Amino acid sequence: DSDLDGLRDEEECSVTHCEDSDADGVPDYMDEDSDNNAVLDSDEVRPLLDSDGDGIADYRDDDDDGDGIDDLTEIPDPLNPLSADFDNDGIADHLDADSDLTDGTNDGDNDGISDTDEWGPGSDPRDTDGDLIPDYADPDSDNDGLADVSEALLDSDGDGILNYLESRLTDSDNDGVNDEADQANESPENDTDGDGFSNQAEQDSGTDPLDAESFPGSNVIAEPSEPADSGSSGGGTIAFWWLLASAFLRLYRQKM
Repeated sequence: DSDLDGLRDEEECSVTHCEDSDADGVPDYMDEDSDNNAVLDSDEVRPLLDSDGDGIADYRDDDDDGDGIDDLTEIPDPLNPLSADFDNDGIADHLDADSDLTDGTNDGDNDGISDTDEWGPGSDPRDTDGDLIPDYADPDSDNDGLADVSEALLDSDGDGILNYLESRLTDSDNDGVNDEADQANESPENDTDGDGFSNQAEQDSGTDPLDAESFPGSNVIAEPSEPADSGSSGGGTIAFWWLLASAFLRLYRQKM
């Protein structure tokens, strides 16, 4: 850590010719203030975070929130970067794209959820999908392919966690039920369909943990899951076999 800013040299020098974010002739790994915003890299609130999702980490970005107003203007006290909070939402102006409330809202990413709610309860902003873009600036906080604006008011499984914070592509407890549909994301013994058999037991037996008529000992087995579109040339082949399996299953049920 040549500049003693808490960031390893290899993090600040990731290419052959080391980055010089502020073009001052001093490469970032030797520069105490890489973006020249008057706040030392070591004092940046969350240096590796990308508050505006522009692909530039905050310690290299002279406009952290991407609102067109540079950090130098929005940080009156470089020794206390969090001191300016015009809209009193708990998010410093240089990290808040909607700090002036000119549109009458407190919603920088326009997803229908206030920045304050998306920040979360901690001192650091919530980043549900771990992509280093905080939820309050991320249009798809759980990275499940559905925009937050379409999930903001939904709680499909009734567990008190809104859908925009639970990914339909993640199954935390590997019980065959995605988190968005699972009332207990960390308990494979949960019985989502209420048929008396745990999700794990149904997955082990090949029955459907989301279908109350499909359970161990019944003649109803789990439908094949439609594969996700991987974007590869093999997608058509996968879809063909999925359709073939579905047709075989329907024929099997008709004969039972």
